[in-house]
Amino acid sequence: MTLSLRPVPWWRPPLGLMLFVLGALLMGEATHAAYALGYTAATREVRAHLSVNILRTFDASNIRYQASLGGGSLFDMGCYTVSISRMVFGSEPERVVGRMRLDPRLGVDVSGAGILEFAGGIAMISCSFAADGQGTYTIVGTDGTIEVPRGILPGLGTRAAQGVVVVVDADGNRREELFEPVNQYTNMVDAFAKSVLNKVPVPLPPEDGLNNVKVLEALARSAKNGAEDV
Repeated sequence: MTLSLRPVPWWRPPLGLMLFVLGALLMGEATHAAYALGYTAATREVRAHLSVNILRTFDASNIRYQASLGGGSLFDMGCYTVSISRMVFGSEPERVVGRMRLDPRLGVDVSGAGILEFAGGIAMISCSFAADGQGTYTIVGTDGTIEVPRGILPGLGTRAAQGVVVVVDADGNRREELFEPVNQYTNMVDAFAKSVLNKVPVPLPPEDGLNNVKVLEALARSAKNGAEDV
């Protein structure tokens, strides 16, 4: 079943920005390492979360609070968690369930969560403007788990910048790999520039960004209607 792109009337994400930002995900060494490890054989579950407590120092002029410009935590932070889930499973979800907590003052969501059902397993995503849960994801497979506790925007502000990947086998044996700090946005721009200069495809095609937006739109519809979306 293919998710369709049906716009949500009260939500207008800045599509060009979405297509650009999502490229950052594949540019971190920790994420590269998790990819190389093969996702612990067959992946059965993905858990991804990103939160930055921007409400702690509230600024009403912040573009993230502008409903007319696609504001809200789902499109600002949830986009990373959805992209990770799609990347790990290597496919598009067949159906989703979304829930969001709207701030009546702002008219946008300040936190959200979702379940994405893929042919091979389930992804659970969450995001928030009101918490500081870092940018993390866990891959649960048939032979163990891979945890990437600083997988999204490491080094943001005062956050730890060193990359970390934790591999736990089926018997609970734990191995930790450390990686030098990187700026994911710098790597993203560098990769784009190299593609332009060398006239080769970019690491992630535009279609990937469009497919990510389709899932985000479906999550928003589900949250609004209180039902799953396909």
